[in-house]
Amino acid sequence: MKKYIFIILSECFLFVSLVSAQKYAIISDIHGSTSNTFEVSVLVKSWSPEFIITAGDNHYGSQTSIDYQVGQYYSSFIFPYNGVYGTGDTVNRFFPCIGNHDCDGTGLNNYLQYFNLPGNERYYDFVKGDVHFYSINCNLNEPDGVYDTSVQAHWLRDHLAVSASLYNVVYFHMPAFTSGMHGSTTYMQWPFKQWGASIVFSGHDHDYERLYIDSFPFIVCGVSGGTLYTVYNPIAGSVFSDVINHGAVLANTNTDSMYFEFRNKSDSLIDHFSIFPNHLSVNTNYLYDVKKPELFQNYPNPVYLGSVIKFYLPFKGMVNISASDILGNTYKIVSQKTMSAGFHEVKWDTSKLNNGLYFYSLYFNRIVITKKATLL
Repeated sequence: MKKYIFIILSECFLFVSLVSAQKYAIISDIHGSTSNTFEVSVLVKSWSPEFIITAGDNHYGSQTSIDYQVGQYYSSFIFPYNGVYGTGDTVNRFFPCIGNHDCDGTGLNNYLQYFNLPGNERYYDFVKGDVHFYSINCNLNEPDGVYDTSVQAHWLRDHLAVSASLYNVVYFHMPAFTSGMHGSTTYMQWPFKQWGASIVFSGHDHDYERLYIDSFPFIVCGVSGGTLYTVYNPIAGSVFSDVINHGAVLANTNTDSMYFEFRNKSDSLIDHFSIFPNHLSVNTNYLYDVKKPELFQNYPNPVYLGSVIKFYLPFKGMVNISASDILGNTYKIVSQKTMSAGFHEVKWDTSKLNNGLYFYSLYFNRIVITKKATLL
């Protein structure tokens, strides 16, 4: 359904159309069938998401059945469903990835029999609306490997290279970067940003954390049922952490941005942030005039430690980029630099700027394009 809003700016009406709205939930580490698992599932279902993705550890493979640990809470999203908790769905709307505890005992075999997933089911991809999702198996027992030179990694790289989606969401269990108890999983530090991913979700550490590594977002959200961990030793790039709340992440997708909210089981907002389409990727869904310059939304926004500004030039020419605060103080980002035609990105160092609203502008061939950014 299309939604419309009117905004009054300088006595003019700006008509904004928000289209292709899509809502989904991200959960992880729901294993164990606890009261917290139940309360988080109630929260998630209250959002009426179109589908759910999980960042692993859906069940303890050596304990009670996977239907008892997953089906009793999320059977209404699963198809085909052959468990005892209701009739399931008519299409599958539950897309897990494999965690280490899913492999306990006969757990992996139980997992593969319980879910009916695309591809080889250990790792797979699917598209929903403007988003291409990639579920990765980061366990060392993966036959196609887990290093960035493995068959599995090359599969991801090649699929990202030809993705026509506005967003590419990658998720797997053990986080590439984390300040939590388990520590970073270095062998999963694949070049996701360079390959064209938009964001990476993981679990494993039973906490919530948002990190930006080289301006690329990594989210840890292992808080959907298991006992919480209280260890937090912040690593470089960590900008937000929560170790006291069970909950889930709600994603709202539009063509201009994807907005994420981490909410606890009482539905209180704990953290929120946005990502924007990767306009530098091969993307047939994003249309622009190749004869005119284009300035894209900075990324990430809000800005914490720094940001990246992307822009397009129709031909070679002199470029200036600057930012100004609401008082009119101006800060140079790119000054009198000749640049070639095509897509470009520059890093914006905000470490010496005060928090607040900023306007950044591209000056090219007597054309000025301005966008807004928030520094926190």
